[in-house]
Amino acid sequence: MMIFGLIGILLVVYLLYRTDAFGDRRGNSSDTHKDALDILKRRYAEGAIGQEEFERMKKELNER
Repeated sequence: MMIFGLIGILLVVYLLYRTDAFGDRRGNSSDTHKDALDILKRRYAEGAIGQEEFERMKKELNER
């Protein structure tokens, strides 16, 4: 009987993990793309990268 309780607890933990109840670990691809594009825009605005590099990297992000 104790084994069924353990299996039940493991099943609940697994379902919580699969439904992302513990927080987003994987990241939504559109959110990840938006974050990457925001970082790229900020680097360009700060002058860390030039226009050509910005355009190249932006194109690479849009291809994914």
